[in-house]
Amino acid sequence: MCPHPEVRVDAIAARLSGAGFTPRVTAHQTHAHIDTEVPDPLPPESWRELFAALAIGDGWGVSIDSKSGRLAWAAVKRETPAVVGATRGRGRQL
Repeated sequence: MCPHPEVRVDAIAARLSGAGFTPRVTAHQTHAHIDTEVPDPLPPESWRELFAALAIGDGWGVSIDSKSGRLAWAAVKRETPAVVGATRGRGRQL
């Protein structure tokens, strides 16, 4: 089972901080959004750490903007998949 959403948000932020990034966490009604600026250049080992942290999320990506540069982000849904399935009549009922 996936850890509670807040645990996953904290894990992403901690891994990003540990890798030298400065994460920003924004709470939304349906999800939490974690982002960080990505410096240029970035060593290959830092890319690996960045992607490992982002992969904890339910969705992630890296966007490039001519004004602000590169921004990496991850999103974590507030409801765990097990809860969503049970609510909609699918999944294991306890």
